Amino acid sequence: MTDDGASTWWKDLTIENCDWRDNSPLAAGFADAMLLSLIRAHPMQSGKTKDDYERLKDAKLAIFGMKPRDDRRDKRDIPLLVVMAREYAADRNGAKLDAENGDIVWGDHDPKSCRFLKPLARDVIRIAKNNGHGFSPMVEPDSVVKRLVRKFSAQKQDLLKQVILLDGVETGYLIDWVTQIRNILGPVGIPAQIPKDPARDMKYLL
Repeated sequence: MTDDGASTWWKDLTIENCDWRDNSPLAAGFADAMLLSLIRAHPMQSGKTKDDYERLKDAKLAIFGMKPRDDRRDKRDIPLLVVMAREYAADRNGAKLDAENGDIVWGDHDPKSCRFLKPLARDVIRIAKNNGHGFSPMVEPDSVVKRLVRKFSAQKQDLLKQVILLDGVETGYLIDWVTQIRNILGPVGIPAQIPKDPARDMKYLL
């Protein structure tokens, strides 16, 4: 295979001229998925109990120098926001990313038939409840709707692009990359667990 430059554009990148930690949602998402694939395949040896996301924060600080932040309250909404993005795309008859500029290209649809964000959030909450998602009885449903609408509006493009990338025609890119890591580490006896739903692991979106 010849090197046409396209496949090695990243060789001159350094953290000084391109800090992916702040500027690349895709790189941050892959870092989360890659680390979680190793964390989930390696239960803690000590008697201490830490959940996957606590260990992920520790790993990101140790490996990438990323300052931990208190995002435990934020990450509770990730599954709901992912479903919201999927439903948003479904209302528009699916979507794909433009190969040249990365813009979202929607399928043929009637804009008038698309749900507004508040009804969409309510439908997502109903779906979540039907799937056993627990909500605190102390939290008013309207406050959950407002929270989801606020978070979805703030990160709509990133959420949609990641869901399209992972669920659409390009499904599996991130899983394939994690699989390559597993194939490198496997022969020396280090296991990795392939993410079942990588979009839900992308906590950087919040």
